[in-house]
Amino acid sequence: MNTRSDDDTPLPVPTKRASRISPKLDARKKEEICAIVRIGCMRSRAAAYVGCSMNAIATTARRDPAFADALRKAEAERELTLVRKIQEAAGEKNGWKAAAWLLERRYPDRYAARRAATMTREQVGIVLNQFAEILCRGISNRNDRLKVGAHLLRLTESLSGDAAGEQGR
Repeated sequence: MNTRSDDDTPLPVPTKRASRISPKLDARKKEEICAIVRIGCMRSRAAAYVGCSMNAIATTARRDPAFADALRKAEAERELTLVRKIQEAAGEKNGWKAAAWLLERRYPDRYAARRAATMTREQVGIVLNQFAEILCRGISNRNDRLKVGAHLLRLTESLSGDAAGEQGR
């Protein structure tokens, strides 16, 4: 179990009893989580602030489509704000650097500089899908083919984070 957050601060450790209880985030906590994400913090910081686990946020987002949508919009709004700041500051001397720095670190798959040989999560997913197709064509037993395909699908899905779409944990 991961006991550290993105910035290496300790995360709350759930008790066995708490892990069996269905996570309940009331409307106030959901709003706070979205507000914290909207200003640029990671979901782990929002979870620590409202006193829940990252799993509680992901589970609630899976069960509550309105919350999942609000969370997705909050994350998109922050990214758009940073892009807008870069565009506005393009004419100012050094005004865009802080926003560019934050974009590179908050959304590395889209904005971080990469060496030519580096692949994004999306590119690795595409390669894994192609690999799965080739591999499964060579497996004659249908059950074995389905098992291998299911394992590779889970691996590919794990590259894109949880169902609620956490960009940076």
